[in-house]
Amino acid sequence: MPSDIAVMLFSDDLRVDDNPALLAASQHSQLLCVYVFDEVQGRHEGHWPATGPLRARFIWQSLMELELRLNSLGQRLLITQGPLHQVMARLTAELGSLCIYCQQPDSWYETQQMAHLAEQYHVRFRGAPTLLSQNQLPFVLNQMPESFTPFRKKVEANWPRIQPLSPPTRLPSAPDITMNTLGSSPILTECNVSDKAVLNFHGGEQSAWKRLKDYIWEQRAVGHYKQSRNGLLGADYSSKFSPWLAQGCLSPRRIYQQVKCYESRFGASDSTYWMIFELLWRDFFHLQARRMEADFFYSPPAAQRSFRDDPQALKRWCEGRTGQEFVDANMRELLQTGFMSNRGRQNVASYFIYELQLDWRIGAAWFEHQLIDYDAPSNYGNWSYIAGQAHDPRHGRQFDIDAQAQRYDPEHQYRAYWLS
Repeated sequence: MPSDIAVMLFSDDLRVDDNPALLAASQHSQLLCVYVFDEVQGRHEGHWPATGPLRARFIWQSLMELELRLNSLGQRLLITQGPLHQVMARLTAELGSLCIYCQQPDSWYETQQMAHLAEQYHVRFRGAPTLLSQNQLPFVLNQMPESFTPFRKKVEANWPRIQPLSPPTRLPSAPDITMNTLGSSPILTECNVSDKAVLNFHGGEQSAWKRLKDYIWEQRAVGHYKQSRNGLLGADYSSKFSPWLAQGCLSPRRIYQQVKCYESRFGASDSTYWMIFELLWRDFFHLQARRMEADFFYSPPAAQRSFRDDPQALKRWCEGRTGQEFVDANMRELLQTGFMSNRGRQNVASYFIYELQLDWRIGAAWFEHQLIDYDAPSNYGNWSYIAGQAHDPRHGRQFDIDAQAQRYDPEHQYRAYWLS
């Protein structure tokens, strides 16, 4: 029989609101909330660590806000470091049999990690990082459409009811343990975020709600989202919810609910629809990662394309020194802030793959290291999409960089801002 001591194992669900795993764990008489830094090399071996200093900073801020929120509910957060199975072994040795609750992961490494954990412990998965749960889909996962448009049409024709869960008002007490919480982040190194960043991204659930309310209700910027989403400068050309979504400080179901509330008050539009459309894109890549498993990340390069091995070209791209000004401006924004617009990401990925002829998986690995909104399925899914590796019926998306720069930065404002 599982113990009545529950462990809530936080990962990329760093929130109290709309958290099915936390609500299930709170039904036990005692609860231990845990976050484990289990840092690994990036998914493309031989390059950068998976988590760079900019994202580490955002994660640590998110954990600090989560700890305060849990404290207000009578709980604490144990933040520790090491291989996950070793941490669980230490907790079991101290507390006895445990029942572990966590969110269902979508990505291959995390899925395998939790499967190994489930071989030794009582692990119960509750919730997922997606807008739609797997049992709300109008098809079984292995029959999922391989490209986005048929996926979207099937889902929209059978749209389910989506209702986020309210946060608990109180949590059970924590058991006494001797393991201490880390005093500071084990992966937090010195980093300076440029004051030129389009937004002051601060990790955490409270910060996520602040951005959500500001963008949707105070600025009412969701009303022009479709028209402005390809912008490059400024805080409100797009929602910029992605860093908080990636760490689970904000759930996609809560965003959906707020957009629907906005529609009920101000009316539906192409822009409100497009916000939900983008959440479906995110679901598509998460579900494809779940369906394809390791192949989603490690499928071999397309047979018709050979990639060059050019470390100097790679270095110049990473540092924003290619000589292509539109690419360089976007790459410097990424280097200095950990963020880049969606329009910029598509262009720098296209340049990397088709102009530099480098392996798309290495470009994806740099994004993994650098982005504060790194989300494994979205990142690798978008890179493979641009490369024509998967998910795209057109088998690749090569951009005319000069034409893109003229269209989206006609006055050279963005380039001047980041190259000066």
